[in-house]
Amino acid sequence: MEKKESGKNGEKQSSSDQTRMKKNEEKVSPPVEKEDTKVLNEISAVKGAPAEIYLDGKGWIYLPAQGVDDVRYIDKKYTGDGTVFIFFFDKEGVRLLDFERQDNSKGITEKYQIKVTATGKGGTEESLSVITDSGEPFQKETDPAEDLMTALNGRDARSVEEILPDYLILPDRSPDVIFQALRFLFKKKGDVKLQMDLIDNLLTYYPDDMERTPELLYIMAQLLETNSPLKDLKKAYEYYQIVYTRYPVSIYSDKALERINYLDRHYFKVR
Repeated sequence: MEKKESGKNGEKQSSSDQTRMKKNEEKVSPPVEKEDTKVLNEISAVKGAPAEIYLDGKGWIYLPAQGVDDVRYIDKKYTGDGTVFIFFFDKEGVRLLDFERQDNSKGITEKYQIKVTATGKGGTEESLSVITDSGEPFQKETDPAEDLMTALNGRDARSVEEILPDYLILPDRSPDVIFQALRFLFKKKGDVKLQMDLIDNLLTYYPDDMERTPELLYIMAQLLETNSPLKDLKKAYEYYQIVYTRYPVSIYSDKALERINYLDRHYFKVR
């Protein structure tokens, strides 16, 4: 016998009705194609897993739709003569993603849509396995970039820490992803040495990204205050001073001053 529960207006809802309603809530409404935009391609994706969209040429930008919170734009990278966009889709259903590129040589703006159908489940290991001519199963190469985004999306700190060393040696690694991983591990109180390596990587290879520098230096100082073999209050104090003196308009300037005063009172200028 199906269990009945009261719904709106005193009506009874069965458990099967509630299940159908929940599934419908997890799906998106059918998209509407734009008259001035051509659907360039159709692809499939898996809900909750990274999906890559390739477009020929450079200069493409993604135009996120207003009020849409189930499509998450993660990163953009270049490969050969094309551009690859990486997304996560949090719900099943069909989405039309808008892309635009300005062609200055022709004086026109190219507008295209990509139709993405996100499903709830991907293939199993058995269905994806391939047998080679030698009779041995084909071992699929791991993709550190894809694996890292999956781990970050799943809030899996241990996997993030395991994948990052392989990701950092990729020639097309993204500073945005490294920064995202650093913030995640800092919040989760992850491996201190690894977080310091991420900061060094960002400051060394992407020195022109001045907006992030105060936060990176502040996090480094915080890590140097933690109870770990790398604890060094004197170095932490020096980093706080750099943040406070060199980046006075940063939101981390006042935070750095608070730590400077604290360290002075309790360690360096104790009366």
